[in-house]
Amino acid sequence: MTIQRFTLGQKKIGRFVVHTHPTQNGLIVDTIDMRSDLYHLQLQGQWSRVDHADLTHFNGHFETKNVGQFLKDMDITQDLRAKAGEGDFDLSWAGSPMNFQLEKIAGDATFQAKDGVIPVSGDAAKMGLGKILSLFSAQSIQRRLQLNFSDLSQNGYSFNTFLTQLHFEQGNAIVNKGVFDGPEAKIDFNGQVGLALKNYHLNLVVTPYVTSTLPLIATLAGGPIVGAATYAIDKLAANSIAKLTSYHYELVGPWSQPTLIDLDAQVKQKQQEKEARLNAISAAPAENIHD
Repeated sequence: MTIQRFTLGQKKIGRFVVHTHPTQNGLIVDTIDMRSDLYHLQLQGQWSRVDHADLTHFNGHFETKNVGQFLKDMDITQDLRAKAGEGDFDLSWAGSPMNFQLEKIAGDATFQAKDGVIPVSGDAAKMGLGKILSLFSAQSIQRRLQLNFSDLSQNGYSFNTFLTQLHFEQGNAIVNKGVFDGPEAKIDFNGQVGLALKNYHLNLVVTPYVTSTLPLIATLAGGPIVGAATYAIDKLAANSIAKLTSYHYELVGPWSQPTLIDLDAQVKQKQQEKEARLNAISAAPAENIHD
């Protein structure tokens, strides 16, 4: 079956092609192909019934020329902006294909996008992303590192690439790997997003690229030879310096109002408390002698 201009409610899906054939206990979906000028979705799978219970399984590939526009057209969000994106998935759920519910799926998915912006307001802020990024505004990072990062502004965090690897089970999305990599900073994250309970338990590491401006400074100060030498040293030392300038956070709580915990501050506070106890112990004998 082919439909050249398929619509679902108010959403314009585009060209829709589906080929299926029946089996003894269900239906094989040989292919579903949905495409427009904006995106292309290909998938195949099976709908079966065993012991009077339905089970659906699909795997496929998705790609779009403009992630932000696709999300807007599908009424998902208008806040995340990105250009090209693509993903693969292998998912199943109890029930028919029409009974798809995000919190009931199981399987794996990957997605990546290029050249985008995560805003510090709107849906992203409600989900906690804005709260994270507000800590790394241009003003905040400039105060910490004495650098001016043009990609961090009041409008959001610009990234060159975004990648995430997800595993779905028991009402949760397990983030095995997540990376927002921008011109001047990188955000790595992993953990769990509760789809049924609508909560977070994510670990984040934010790493500003401190070394990225060193070759330019050296070239201006000492000429191209010094700049070239600094560039080589910069690349060799990048990993070590990055470890020294990474900030660690934990995002926990409900989607509507998550809590961002500064893990570095907790470690520092515990160290200070430990030092205070040791100082008190070492001071005690001297006080006793004085008495």
